[in-house]
Amino acid sequence: MPCPYDEKTVTDQMNNLFRQVYTVSELTAKIKGQLEKDFPEVWVQGQISNFRKPASGHMYFSLKDEKAQLHAVMYKFQNLYLAFRPEDGMEVLCRGRISVYEARGEYQIILDQMEPRGIGALQKAFEQLKARLEKEGLFDPARKRPIPQYPRRVGIITSPQGAALPDMLRVIRRKAPGLQVLIIPSRVQGEGAAAELAHALALANLPEAATPPDRPAMELVVLARGGGSLEDLWAFNEEALARAIAASRLPVISAVGHEVDWTIADFVADYRAATPTAAAERIAAAEADLVERLLEIEGRLGQALISRLESWRERVRLLLRALSDPRPMLADKMQRVDDLSFRLAAAGRNRLDKVQGQVQALKRELWAREPRFKLKQDRLRFQALFASMAAAGPRSLEAAGARLELAGQKLEAFSPLRTLARGYSIARRSDSGELLRQSGQVEAGDRIDVLLHQGSLACEVRGKKPGPEETT
Repeated sequence: MPCPYDEKTVTDQMNNLFRQVYTVSELTAKIKGQLEKDFPEVWVQGQISNFRKPASGHMYFSLKDEKAQLHAVMYKFQNLYLAFRPEDGMEVLCRGRISVYEARGEYQIILDQMEPRGIGALQKAFEQLKARLEKEGLFDPARKRPIPQYPRRVGIITSPQGAALPDMLRVIRRKAPGLQVLIIPSRVQGEGAAAELAHALALANLPEAATPPDRPAMELVVLARGGGSLEDLWAFNEEALARAIAASRLPVISAVGHEVDWTIADFVADYRAATPTAAAERIAAAEADLVERLLEIEGRLGQALISRLESWRERVRLLLRALSDPRPMLADKMQRVDDLSFRLAAAGRNRLDKVQGQVQALKRELWAREPRFKLKQDRLRFQALFASMAAAGPRSLEAAGARLELAGQKLEAFSPLRTLARGYSIARRSDSGELLRQSGQVEAGDRIDVLLHQGSLACEVRGKKPGPEETT
């Protein structure tokens, strides 16, 4: 009888007898057990990306380099002791164990320890700068200014996109709603961030003349940033920012990182807040306390007023019992009031009539002094004066001409030119122009000028004859 199965069928059935088939869960669990056995502890170095920290407090992110990436998780009970806050782009060194997240079939590293790379060099630079600035006296408490107890306007220098700002504003709105806040945006991390922070601090320190007149002057500046690694906070450790804080005319609060984070800015600032939220609490606390005290005083005053009113009410009740019926007396007083009202009305009408008469008299007087009426009278007087002047003008000119002609005749009679015309002449020394009246004024050889009626002569003295008076 021939075999009902061919060779291939028989081979397949034999293979099925020895084939081990896993479910997905079984295979994943086996891989997980093998990985956890082979890698119970491993150190991994890489860059953080896709960092997430949900409400549970656990941290989820990826560690990556140029060619690969590895999922990582650090549970809350481990990350509570981190001295820095992990962020995307941060280079870290981690210790943990390799495992598999069975729900997605992804292998991952569960971290027990994590620290930023390069911390040693930065820490050394931090300590060196801290020692130098402390030696210069920038940390001296004696140079630090007191924080205003009730500031009216505060500047906050921070990144508008940072998590610190909303928390600070929430506290200030709740505890000190009347406080004016000026947000001065600046980068708080990366290259050039320290220069931006120093520039923002200089803007906050502009003179009070630059403040708009409808706003109070700036009284306080806060440097704020959330937590992070030493590299993230390094902008607040740079010397340029430290010196800008020391040179600020306004008090400066440093609110950088978490309570365990210390920066050079914390040491130089006039006040160091453990966190940005703590800085907001410090600024608003005094006003909140004052409001609470005022509310307490208001309540006490209200109780005292109620007590006093009750006392007065009781006293009034006692007085009412002691008083006789006031209605007859009130009726007499009301009649008296009516009588006085009638008299007052009559006096008012008389006074009104008198005032109206005075007003009419003033109107008439005002009309007499009205500028247009006075201007018309002045115009008429001007026209009369102008006509009189126009008529007197020719006569005055004629009289003046006669006087001028007479004066000319007199001047002509005394003129030396008429004397010269009769044959006389005038002699002067050529060198000095001195008028010659006697021969003794010159010597032989002197040059003289002789003025004639027409023209003049340049002469030389050849000799001289003394006059009668000279001989005597």
